[in-house]
Amino acid sequence: MRKWRDSSVYSDKERLILEYTEALVKDIRISDDLYKRVAEIFTPKQIIDICFTSGISGIINRIHGTFQTEVDELTLNHKFVKESQDALKKNSNL
Repeated sequence: MRKWRDSSVYSDKERLILEYTEALVKDIRISDDLYKRVAEIFTPKQIIDICFTSGISGIINRIHGTFQTEVDELTLNHKFVKESQDALKKNSNL
């Protein structure tokens, strides 16, 4: 598991999204406190988008895990992917 809590890569908003999605995946229910913090920053539509994106990502990851698919070269060589990987390595000691 990546150590997003200890990484300086993420903004406060991104950390809140990661906390929310982690709780959504692990606990299924979101605590009232966490929902309140999320609702103070994001609109109901944005929260639905976060839930939907998290759910779809989980399904896609399970499919890739089942078939043990490899990431294609086009994706690996994309500028954004390389920048993200470099930032994560630099700031998270991966």
